Amino acid sequence: MSIIVQSCRNCGEHYFPYRLVCPACGEASFADVEIDSGTVEDVVRTAADVAIGTVRCGPRLCVIARLTPTDLRPGAVVALNHTITDGADPAGFVPARTPGLQ
Repeated sequence: MSIIVQSCRNCGEHYFPYRLVCPACGEASFADVEIDSGTVEDVVRTAADVAIGTVRCGPRLCVIARLTPTDLRPGAVVALNHTITDGADPAGFVPARTPGLQ
């Protein structure tokens, strides 16, 4: 199990979400790398009992992820996994549509 993050080909810094230019060195060349695990830093639970956590994956790399099981606490080491459940599309951003604008 793992997730894919960006690694700058020049300085080696890792990024998620993806960047167009490395903030550390200005390079615009990246490679995809797999990250297998991380440590839970913070957890927020919704009214629907969904747990969302900040997971530290390196000195300067954090990802926001849904946590399963929902009883995880800060300090827990977790395996990272990109899974689509129940046949649903993963959440993401779509262009906003404003009436009268194209």
